Amino acid sequence: MKDASPLLLLKKIQQDTITQAELKTIIEFCFNTSASILHNYYKTKIDKKNYSKEFVDDLAIDAIVPLFIKNKSGVLGIKRAMDNWSDQIADDADAEFFISRLIWKRTDQAITNMLKEQDPIFNKILKTLNICITTSNIKKIRYLGTVYVVENQTEVLDGNLIKNENFKNIPNDLFGYKQVILFEKLFDYLKRETHFTPAIPLNLMIKRVKEYYIQKHFHSKSVHAEQDNIFLYDDIVQIGLNSIKEQLDTYYVPNYRLNENDAELIMSSFKNISEDLLNGGMNGSLYDYLKSQNVSLSSEKFYSDYHSIMNYLFNNFKKQIANLVE
Repeated sequence: MKDASPLLLLKKIQQDTITQAELKTIIEFCFNTSASILHNYYKTKIDKKNYSKEFVDDLAIDAIVPLFIKNKSGVLGIKRAMDNWSDQIADDADAEFFISRLIWKRTDQAITNMLKEQDPIFNKILKTLNICITTSNIKKIRYLGTVYVVENQTEVLDGNLIKNENFKNIPNDLFGYKQVILFEKLFDYLKRETHFTPAIPLNLMIKRVKEYYIQKHFHSKSVHAEQDNIFLYDDIVQIGLNSIKEQLDTYYVPNYRLNENDAELIMSSFKNISEDLLNGGMNGSLYDYLKSQNVSLSSEKFYSDYHSIMNYLFNNFKKQIANLVE
C-alpha cells in the first residue's frame, strides 16, 4: 500500500477516526488486489476466454463493496471482519496479510456468485455437491481465496495444491461418478497419481462434472453403473431459446419495443450465451454479448434501450433452465 501504513489505516478504521482520503487509499488497494486476482483467474481458467476489462473491474467492485458499507449499527464490513479475525494484527505485514486474505475471500465469493448467477447448470451442480459435503465425512476449506474440498481430518492446507492445468488432466471418466463416490475417486487419484495434497478445488470440479455430462450426451449413449442420469443440456437450453424467440416475435416486435433487426441481434446474442453455457459458462456481460453483434453499440445506448429487455429475458431463461434440470 504505497505511502501508507496498512496497520495505521486499520487502527483508524477500528477507532472510527479514518478520513475519507485514507479510506479511499484502502479502497483503491482492495480494488486493485481484487481486480488482479480476477484477471489472473480468467487468464488461467480451464476454458480461457477473452473477458473485457470493464467486466472484470465491475466484478472486483462487487467483491469489495460490502467491506465499505455500514450495517444498521453503523459498522463498516471491514471493521466487522477485523473483529472476527483470530490472529493478531501487530505490524504492517500482519495488516497486509489480513487485507489480502479478506480480499481473496471476497473475490472468490464474487466469482462463485457470478457463476451461479450466469450459469443455472453450475448452480444446480453446486447445490447438489454442497448437500453431499454437509452429509459426508468431508468439508470445505478456503485457501488464498479458493474453496477446496478436503477429508475431515485435514485441518490446514499448505501450498502444494493442484493447479488448474493439472486438474484439467485428471481423467474425464472420474467426473461421472455419483457425489460421494466422486469425491472418493478424486481423493484417491490425488493420493496415488499425483504429488499434490488431496484437496479438490470446488469450482473447477463443478466445471469438470458439467463438461463430463455434456460430452457424454454428445458422444456416447453408454452409462456407467455408478453414474447419475445424464442431463440433456442441449435440449434444455434449446427450450429456453425457443421461449425467448417466441417472446421476441409475439410481444417485443409487434408492440414496437424492438424492431426486427434489434430482435435478431438479441436472439443471436442469446444463442451465443447458450453455447457458452454448454461450454463452461458465460464469458462477459449481456452488453458484451450484444456488442459482439453490433460493434458500434455504446454502453449508454445498451443501458437505455436494451438492458431491461435482455435482463428480463435472461432471468426467465435461467429460471426455465434451472426448473428443467431439477
